[in-house]
Amino acid sequence: IRSGPGKGLKFNPGSTPDHASFILGTYEKQVQELIRTIVKPGWCVYDVGANIGFHTLLFARSVGSRGMVYAFEPVPSNLRALRHNLRLNRFPQVQARAESLSEQNGPCSFMHSTGSRSAGGPSPPGRARQKWPARSPAPSGATVPRSSTPMEYVIAT
Repeated sequence: IRSGPGKGLKFNPGSTPDHASFILGTYEKQVQELIRTIVKPGWCVYDVGANIGFHTLLFARSVGSRGMVYAFEPVPSNLRALRHNLRLNRFPQVQARAESLSEQNGPCSFMHSTGSRSAGGPSPPGRARQKWPARSPAPSGATVPRSSTPMEYVIAT
């Protein structure tokens, strides 16, 4: 990434339509600045709908080695790209999870278009979790609602 808060990070956008803006560091500049300004070292961040990991990398840089980022991505192709981008940057403070999150426990359907890496058309049913599993380091009873807004993050300290 050539400029912005992600400058110097390694990122493979694949064939996404916005691939040049990722590499140039111009993708969602206001969101990048918000992450850089708000997220502090040592925080725990939940990236819900992490996609291919651009914002996840910014979160990881911001929280540093004392923090933790949980990146949730249910779409297998996006999850593979996310994990690849994490390996490129060697961020051990990020845990990528193949899960969808919702306000309810149980099976769910989520939307994914075939020609895009974002929401759109029908996708096979997935499994949503309302609460973190007991083995997880998240606070007891923590919930993260599924969201369809561009800023799909819940930030916890």
